[in-house]
Amino acid sequence: MRKQQLTYTSRKGLKQFAYIPAKNPLTTRQKQILILSIQGLSSKQAAEALGLKLNTVNSNKKNIYKTLGCNRIETAIEIAIKNGYIEKD
Repeated sequence: MRKQQLTYTSRKGLKQFAYIPAKNPLTTRQKQILILSIQGLSSKQAAEALGLKLNTVNSNKKNIYKTLGCNRIETAIEIAIKNGYIEKD
């Protein structure tokens, strides 16, 4: 998950660092792939619809799983909708 570094000064005057998650950790392409998955398209069909190679779609799915901390497309969709990363029409 992409994170933004936040710097602040503690009560003791020490410089501290914290990380906050980015507002939407998914790329535009990853969101497109999730939306096509919601519509019932297979990875191969999604690749054809987006003009990509099948390996590119599968690589994006792996990155989605890593970013959202899951290992199934159904779970990734549920997490993405729940957190507002994508909208289900």
